Amino acid sequence: MAMEDIFDGHVVFKLRLFCNNTLNFIKIFHFMIQFVLSCLLLLSIILWWVEAKYNFIHGIIMCLKKVCNWIKDQTTLKIDICKLLGFIVVLGVTGYLIFLLISYLYIPYFKSFIKVEDSAILLISKAENNSSLIGDWGTFGDFIGGTLNPILTFISICLILYTVYQNKKALDFNSEELNLSRIAHQKSASAQDELQKAARLQQVDNLFLNLITSLQYRQQEIDQLGSHLRDIYLKVFQDNPQLDIFERQKVILENAFIMRTILTIKSLLELIDKEVPNEKKFFYINVLKTQIKVELFQLLAVYGVDQRLISRSFLETYSFFDNLSSELFYQTGISETLNSVLIKEVIVRYYSKGCFGNLVWIDEYIEWK
Repeated sequence: MAMEDIFDGHVVFKLRLFCNNTLNFIKIFHFMIQFVLSCLLLLSIILWWVEAKYNFIHGIIMCLKKVCNWIKDQTTLKIDICKLLGFIVVLGVTGYLIFLLISYLYIPYFKSFIKVEDSAILLISKAENNSSLIGDWGTFGDFIGGTLNPILTFISICLILYTVYQNKKALDFNSEELNLSRIAHQKSASAQDELQKAARLQQVDNLFLNLITSLQYRQQEIDQLGSHLRDIYLKVFQDNPQLDIFERQKVILENAFIMRTILTIKSLLELIDKEVPNEKKFFYINVLKTQIKVELFQLLAVYGVDQRLISRSFLETYSFFDNLSSELFYQTGISETLNSVLIKEVIVRYYSKGCFGNLVWIDEYIEWK
């Protein structure tokens, strides 16, 4: 076997061995990467679970903040020792890395090309190797640039990320301030609205009280006329059974004293309908109904047939006639006598059950359609 063949076989064997070793190294490296990533993922899940259940990291951070604040408060100048220590640590680690870079990368190269003799810096000649000192120094310059550029780029990226973080923090702070300002304006506007509503309701209360006082005065004015209210009442409900509802209304309209009283009641109902909040309407209506005499309440039922008093929907919604009496006081002097005119000519023909709410006696005499 020729020497060339032996040499070629040896080279091929070395090449195959190198390829196999390379493949084995790649497999091992790939397995190591998967193992490290799996460990990191498992560690992240464990840290998340511990933090979610026990607030471990949050507790440590809060404890460190308390300690740092306590240390800061012990100094007159309020020096934040923790931040100062962090700056010193970062500066120290950076300085140490720079020291390692210079000591193990740059200085050995300098020693190969520079020597100091008699306080003079001389270049070491390597002419026997046919090498160029300028070329070597150019290569060394490329080496320095190649090592420093990634480091400086990394530092620049870190500074950019820190700047972005600070800007985001400032934007979040401004956003929070704007949100707080917006909430404060909303609360102020709500408070102003509440004050306006309270002032408006106070005006309504004053007007309502004045009208109630006027109603009481009108009813006293009628009482001072002796049997005048009785005469009107008998004309409407007893003396003339052949009259239709509009002729009965005419009897009421012709009496100035009773009409003034009814118009006062109408003003009170319109005030409640338009100005009083819905949740308080029942209260105002009940107050009003307690101030109206029984006779006038029955006359109101006649007057309100064609909605001269107030809308039918209002009467139904608030069951305005739910305490209407059916008794006639003047016919025989017996209070148990039922007023058939009120029932047959007024209630049955012109009103719905909703106007009377849960009035007890009315269902005994009326079959609602």
